Amino acid sequence: MSDVSDDEKSPMKDTGSARKAGDSSGRGMEVPPVYHLASSDSTGVQIIGCTLNGNNYLTWSRAMLIALRARNKLAFIDGSLEKPGEDDPLRKR
Repeated sequence: MSDVSDDEKSPMKDTGSARKAGDSSGRGMEVPPVYHLASSDSTGVQIIGCTLNGNNYLTWSRAMLIALRARNKLAFIDGSLEKPGEDDPLRKR
């Protein structure tokens, strides 16, 4: 039995380093760190050194998991980040 509850493991629960949004749709709202984008987070950046070619899946998969975990983005693909509700202000951002 684990001493850590599911709420404590959730990436949405971590508000220790959350920033406050400052636009008109959510003034003063805490934004979870998983949603923060760094200047290096763009679609054109190669985040791992190998390309998936069918024969190197295990190597590629491990490198991708490490890279996503380091950028705090793994929750988007492993299912641990819940989809925001229809009425959630973060959904419109």
